[in-house]
Amino acid sequence: MSRFALACLVLVRPVATASAQVQTLADVSFAVPPGWQYARPANDGPATVELGSGDSTSVIAVFKPLSSSGNAEADFTAAWAQVVRSMPPPAPIYDYASVAGYSGR
Repeated sequence: MSRFALACLVLVRPVATASAQVQTLADVSFAVPPGWQYARPANDGPATVELGSGDSTSVIAVFKPLSSSGNAEADFTAAWAQVVRSMPPPAPIYDYASVAGYSGR
């Protein structure tokens, strides 16, 4: 690659990434893609990033990080209880028992 092309790449790259809107939620920073709408969290809930409307809507929820106890299974169960609330956590967490798809083993 010529030095001129490399210099152009170095100069153009920050311009392309500067167009994304960066938001911060506690220790988490994330870029909101162009065209997506960012909604601040209500009370202690998640922030949302939304694209589209009506029947064609995509929503991404961004949650504040939770502290770790050092036990991944206990941390998952605690996070599930805090975020989902309406359903019990899947059990077993790490075993995939379906006959279709990747079994993870």
